[in-house]
Amino acid sequence: MTGVQTCALPIYHAGVGITEALWIVEKIIGNTVMAQAIKNTRLRVSNGETIAASLRVSGEFQPLVTRMLAVGEETGRLDQTLSKVNEFYDREVPQTVKRLLTLLEPMIIIFAGIVVAFVLAATFLPLYQSLSLVGR
Repeated sequence: MTGVQTCALPIYHAGVGITEALWIVEKIIGNTVMAQAIKNTRLRVSNGETIAASLRVSGEFQPLVTRMLAVGEETGRLDQTLSKVNEFYDREVPQTVKRLLTLLEPMIIIFAGIVVAFVLAATFLPLYQSLSLVGR
C-alpha cells in the first residue's frame, strides 16, 4: 500500500489528473491483485465515484486509508492526505515487520533444535547399535 501513496502523491501534486495518476500506479505496482484494485478504482473514478468509495469497494485497502482519503476529498486536500497516509505506513510497516520477526525467533530456534536433535539421533543411534553388537 505504501507504494500507492508514494507514487500517486508526486504525480497528483504535480498537476496530473487523478485518473492518469491511478493509471500510472496501476502499471508500475508489482502486486497484480493491487493493480486490479487500482484499475477498478480508476474506472469507478472516471465514472464519477469518489476515490475513497472506489477503494472501499475493492476490499484491498484498510479502512483507515479509505476514511483518510474521504476526508482528503471532502476538504480538497487529497495531496496532503496522501502524504499523511504515506508517512503513517512508512512508520507502521517496519514496526510490524519487527514485531513479526520477534514472534518468529523462538519458533525458528525450536525448529533448529529439532533439526539438530534429529541429525544427532540419526548419527548416534546406528553407532550405538553397532557398538552393542560388537560387545556381544
